[in-house]
Amino acid sequence: MVVVTPSLPADLQEVLGKNPQPFVMVGDPEREVYRAFGLTQGKARMFFSPKVLRGYLSKMWAGWKVRKPRKGEDLLQLGGDFVLDASRRLIFAHRSIDPTDRPSVQQLLAFSPLPTGERGRG
Repeated sequence: MVVVTPSLPADLQEVLGKNPQPFVMVGDPEREVYRAFGLTQGKARMFFSPKVLRGYLSKMWAGWKVRKPRKGEDLLQLGGDFVLDASRRLIFAHRSIDPTDRPSVQQLLAFSPLPTGERGRG
């Protein structure tokens, strides 16, 4: 698994220093990967939709802390989830329509090219 974020390398290193992750994370501040996968920016009004408000409020209720955006951080950049096979062929694509629009882990694993016994191994 590779997580791509629009973070600057120094910001990403700072975050990973405080919160190490069991997967590879790379910064793409120029958003080249985002463009290559057809990811777009949302509109500011998306944060006020009932679905997004509900999503953020439930995360806050569960203990998630809202933080101030970092310098240069684009809050409107939408993400996505993609699965590629061993030949780097795209076999699943989900382009988010708002910040809370993500496929479930089960959906992603259904497209995993790994045999069931090898899923979850780092």
